[in-house]
Parts: sequence; C-alpha cells; structure tokens
Amino acid sequence: MSKQLGYMIRQIRERKEISQQKLSEISGLSQSFISSIENGQKSPTIRSLKELAGALDMSDEELVKTALFSPKNNYILQKNKLVTEINADLARLYKGVIGQGPKKINTEIYKDILIIRIKPYSNPILIQLVKTTRGQRLLNELARYLFKSYRMDFIKVLNNLIGVDIKNIYCDYSSVDEIVIIIRFNRKFL
Repeated sequence: MSKQLGYMIRQIRERKEISQQKLSEISGLSQSFISSIENGQKSPTIRSLKELAGALDMSDEELVKTALFSPKNNYILQKNKLVTEINADLARLYKGVIGQGPKKINTEIYKDILIIRIKPYSNPILIQLVKTTRGQRLLNELARYLFKSYRMDFIKVLNNLIGVDIKNIYCDYSSVDEIVIIIRFNRKFL
C-alpha cells in the first residue's frame, strides 16, 4: 500500500502544482521524508498522513480512498508496474546479448502500441564507425542481425508480461545513440 499511496500523493501534489519543497513547508514534514513516501521507501504515519492530506487540501480518508479505489489511479499503477517490468526484463535480455546492460530503457505504453527506446553505452569503436557511411551501414546491419537472432527471446519477454499477440514490430537502428522499437499488438493490453 505504501508504494501506491506514495505514488498517489505525488500525483495529487503535481496535479495541484505544488513542489515537494512547498508541500514540506505547508505540512511541516521534511522534504526528504515526503520524497521517501512518494517513492514508496517509507510509509506515512497516521500523523504525517493527516499533515499531508491537510496540506493537499483533502481529508486523510479522502486521500487514502483516492489512492486505493480510483480506477484511473489503479490504471496508472498497472501501467507503471508494467513499464518497470518490461524495462527490467529487456535490460536483462540486452545484457545477455551485448554483455552489458543498456544505459537507459524508456518504454511508453499506448492502447495497443509499445514504444521502447534503448540507449546503449558509448563504445569508442562504435563512435569511430558511426563517423563513416560504411560504418553506419555496418552497425545498422549488426543491430538488425542481433535483433533477428534474438527476436523470439524478445517476443517471449513481452508475451510473458503482456500476454497479447504481437501484430508487428518495427525497429529503427539509424542512430548509435538510441534504438527505437515500436510494437503493435492485436488488441489493447491494459
């Protein structure tokens, strides 16, 4: 419950355009404590929950009810949990294929589309290759080959998490700084 409640406190705070610093000043709680609550690292006490609710101009019952029972909030939590799971599993797969994990994975979820942006770590050899047209073609072919070789593993990761058949996959390898994968599913998955 603490992660969900913390996430909702952040959502309500941001919707009301209140910074953590301002919320700290209004509630009398430290900014680091508020940050820990919002990140699910600490659970608020009854007293701190009342202070936060008052600072957000809500009753503490309304705050807890909003966090636990709002369908929109549950959808947001499901979506964020799915994004976290996809990113973690793809980072493991990427590390298994390349030998080191990516610098960053950013996944966006829409009704029946996933957009995954993978930022690899810079490699001196890749930086030299990207400077020439021939090197860019070679890197593009290598990325395509790796994706084709591990495509079934990639699809398995997504199917385990989403459970919806993939309609098609498009990959853009035109940049050494980022690989973009767009996946369209046969139906909505959230």
